Amino acid sequence: METYGRIPLPPYIRRESIELDEVRYQTIYAKQQGSVAAPTAGLHFSENVLQSLKNKNITLKNITLHVGAGTFKPITTDSILAHKMHQEQLVINKDTVDFLLENQHKK
Repeated sequence: METYGRIPLPPYIRRESIELDEVRYQTIYAKQQGSVAAPTAGLHFSENVLQSLKNKNITLKNITLHVGAGTFKPITTDSILAHKMHQEQLVINKDTVDFLLENQHKK
C-alpha cells in the first residue's frame, strides 16, 4: 500500500490525489495504521481546537476507527435501507466507556 497505493479522496473532490494530500487528509491524532482514509469529521480538529477544548475543561478521550474502503462506495439504491454497507473496526478502551457511562447525564 505504501509503495503503490494512493491517498483516497472523498468522492466530492474530483481530481487525482497529490503528494500534499498525504498531510492534508490526515488527522493530527492518528496513531495506528489500518484505516483506508481519515474520518472526515476528524479533519476539522487542529492542535489549536483541541487546546481550546482543554482550556474549557472539556475532557478528551481517544477512540480508534479504522475506516473501510466502502466509505467511498456511492449509494446506488433507491432506498438507503437497501444500501449494503461494509464493516469498520471501532476500538474504545474500557476506561473511556466507564468515563462515558459515569458522565452520560452530566451537563
